[in-house]
Amino acid sequence: MPITQKEAFWLNELLNGHAAAVDRLLVDANAVQDPQLRSILERHLRADQQHYNTMRSFLAQNGQVPGAVPDFNYTGQYGGGFGQQGWNPQAGYQPFQSGDFRDHRASDRTVAVDHLERCKWHAAETLQAGLESATPQVRQAFLGMCKDHADMAYELFQYLHARNWYQVPAVQGEMMRPAAQAYPAMAGVPGF
Repeated sequence: MPITQKEAFWLNELLNGHAAAVDRLLVDANAVQDPQLRSILERHLRADQQHYNTMRSFLAQNGQVPGAVPDFNYTGQYGGGFGQQGWNPQAGYQPFQSGDFRDHRASDRTVAVDHLERCKWHAAETLQAGLESATPQVRQAFLGMCKDHADMAYELFQYLHARNWYQVPAVQGEMMRPAAQAYPAMAGVPGF
């Protein structure tokens, strides 16, 4: 199955991003304290490994896999930990302080927010790649990855929201009035 130049670009670009995501998930899954978050990250790790291997396979079928690109089937131990600053559950976002960060570790909230943002980014990028793909198998693979990342993002959002770590403020009535006036057909919709 030949692929287009644009598909080769997207496959290489997203292969690189997924390799970084797998590395990061390996580190963060071991660093978090909450078993539920660890389980979420391990599921996401397996999905990213599968995505990586799918993209690598498309490139290999077209003789375009660099020799240094590994095949991900990792079953070993995790390691690492990163710094946490900026967030305080009682006070919200705080300024970063200078100091010695060598022994800092990320909080579970920081790890979950970081992976939520990565899932959103991967969903957007794989959607774009899918929309620009002409080869049906490549297009379907990218769009499937997009759905996977959107689902992973929602899972992380639910995890964060349940712990009061990701709030979605309600729209105030005064802010809705201009929209209701501009779109009178929406007047019967709850919230207008």
